[in-house]
Amino acid sequence: MIISDDGAILTSLHVVEGATAIDVTFADGTSAAAIIVASQPENDIAVIQPDRLPDPVVAAVLGNPGALSEGTRLLWWQSTGLYGSMSSGVISGFNRAFTPELSNRTIHGLIQIDAAVNPGNSGGPLLNRHGRWSAL
Repeated sequence: MIISDDGAILTSLHVVEGATAIDVTFADGTSAAAIIVASQPENDIAVIQPDRLPDPVVAAVLGNPGALSEGTRLLWWQSTGLYGSMSSGVISGFNRAFTPELSNRTIHGLIQIDAAVNPGNSGGPLLNRHGRWSAL
């Protein structure tokens, strides 16, 4: 998800960590190489910067995560690299913790959702019904 006008992209760290090359394809078909410019391993997030951008670049409109509550309807954007898809659901809990397999890191403060999230579809945004990014 593009988070700034300079094309910075927020994703899950485990998606890009250890990669020898990162390739980004935008919705208009523009492809670019990217590098990791920031990361927070404790939260499994990374910011990557592509070396080329589509025209125009449109950053996500951020929602207010403080306005979320259990039962809030949501959309989960997923991409398998070949196509994108969405699933819908509701927020079913807050402040969850998760320790990934083969990891000694526990991620805290997670939002639990009941939307289908398929293996290999990490890194996509959690959107509210207005298409605004809602999760931090």
